[in-house]
Amino acid sequence: FTDSSNIVSFSYPNDWTLQEGFMWTIAIVQSPLSSTEDNFSENISYISQDINVLWVESFDEYIEKNLEQVAQLLTEYEFLWREKITILESEWEKIQYNFTQWEYNLFTTQYIIKDGSNATTITVSRPQSDVDAYNDIFEKIIKSTKIL
Repeated sequence: FTDSSNIVSFSYPNDWTLQEGFMWTIAIVQSPLSSTEDNFSENISYISQDINVLWVESFDEYIEKNLEQVAQLLTEYEFLWREKITILESEWEKIQYNFTQWEYNLFTTQYIIKDGSNATTITVSRPQSDVDAYNDIFEKIIKSTKIL
């Protein structure tokens, strides 16, 4: 997949569903439901934002502002950790947190990279009860990501 604005490209499994431009995202990719009882599709979404519109002076300040907004917007938000990591020779911020949305208790990982004046965020969401589900697939999708 390459988005129409040429911001990002990535690969994803054939049986997953891609939606472009869903709720402010560049794209979101959702897993198939695993059973008739399964009512949550694990997902990975991509957004890009011009950090200058937030009146921040640095990428670190952008990350801090992002964390503040997430804490204000999400129900039962619990920050877990933040670290710098390297993915394919690029430095990313990795942030993990839990929150509740509707009846779902979710575990979320965000990967954020600065590219010029833009910050591109990859967000992986899955139930807290099944945190390890799809780890291999999420890792492959993330490692296939190219910021264009």
